[in-house]
Amino acid sequence: MNALEMLEAIIAAGPAHRNPEVLGHISKSSGQYNQNKRIEFENGGSISVQASEFTYCTPRNNTGPYVSVEVGFPEGVRLPATWESHADGAPNGGDEWRDSQVFGWVPVERIRELILANCPKLAAAMLCADRELMTASERKDWFDNILR
Repeated sequence: MNALEMLEAIIAAGPAHRNPEVLGHISKSSGQYNQNKRIEFENGGSISVQASEFTYCTPRNNTGPYVSVEVGFPEGVRLPATWESHADGAPNGGDEWRDSQVFGWVPVERIRELILANCPKLAAAMLCADRELMTASERKDWFDNILR
């Protein structure tokens, strides 16, 4: 399962998906709950993507489909400036927001763009698959937008 397929499984049904390729398991002293596995990028980076009644997502339920989700603990990835408004508890001004560990209500399209920017082989495969549907100019604009 590639990174985009994992994201699509999460946003389709949240914790209700019960897909073993996506669902991890975390033990807490107060009980046990399930959490999604990290989405890993081709470049070695990764993010946690969660959606449930207990996370910063829309809708805030356990069944989805979701239009925005919670992203946490980015590792090995530089987040675009468009993510600043989603940083939880980050101070205003400068790049300090990039140190935030949780980003709430992130639109799924921004996560798709982040995945494609960090998975060049997947992005290239998608471009090849879509070449019949897009003009060369549209492909260039789409790809340039992802790399911003």
